[in-house]
Amino acid sequence: MKKFNELLKEYIDTQGVAIYQISKQTDINRTFIQNVIAGRKKFPQKKLGDLLNSVFFTSEQIKNLCDAYFVEKYDEKKPEFFDFCNYCFSKKFKEDMGKKYEAG
Repeated sequence: MKKFNELLKEYIDTQGVAIYQISKQTDINRTFIQNVIAGRKKFPQKKLGDLLNSVFFTSEQIKNLCDAYFVEKYDEKKPEFFDFCNYCFSKKFKEDMGKKYEAG
């Protein structure tokens, strides 16, 4: 799996968006974003939502960035926990909880 900064750079290049545009929309300092991409700084978790809620990334890119971020921050096992949390907040979870099961 690629590191967060590598994926971020790849996706910014793929989307053809300028770092200045991302900075302007998210209120994250342009130089800071460049330092994250270069691997000189770590991206703060409190700003992750601002970055990922921007219009510049696809849903698949957002998922991959989240996975890479949390793997680096915590370890390989944590994305499974976050996937479970996302499932718990999903429509599918509500549907699954609404199903009736017969006791054996």
